[in-house]
Amino acid sequence: MLKGEYEEAEQTLRASLETMQRVHGPQSAEAAQALTLLADLVARQGRYEQAEPLIQQALAIRRALHGERHPDVAASIEALGSTITTGATTSARSPTCGSRSKCAASCTRRATRCLRRPSITSPGR
Repeated sequence: MLKGEYEEAEQTLRASLETMQRVHGPQSAEAAQALTLLADLVARQGRYEQAEPLIQQALAIRRALHGERHPDVAASIEALGSTITTGATTSARSPTCGSRSKCAASCTRRATRCLRRPSITSPGR
């Protein structure tokens, strides 16, 4: 993607986030998805320190909606770990939990545990 395309995509995603928050509520699954998409775009531009709080916000919403044992929660934890790992070269410390490498490893372990546990919302369980 070219720089101008990233800027246009970011403006569109920010507008979408505002719409989702207004229509569905700031703590809705739709708002969490919009935050996740925006965080992904920001991270793809190498702006990891800006992406991290967006993912954390999406994770907090998803935990409140679904509890700890839901695939969307696991996906957010994994995205957080990936962003922290990728951004480790830009900053040695994570605002969330200190050492970026320890934090990323912790995120991966937590995401794996989420996916191993049966979820109340999973069909057939």
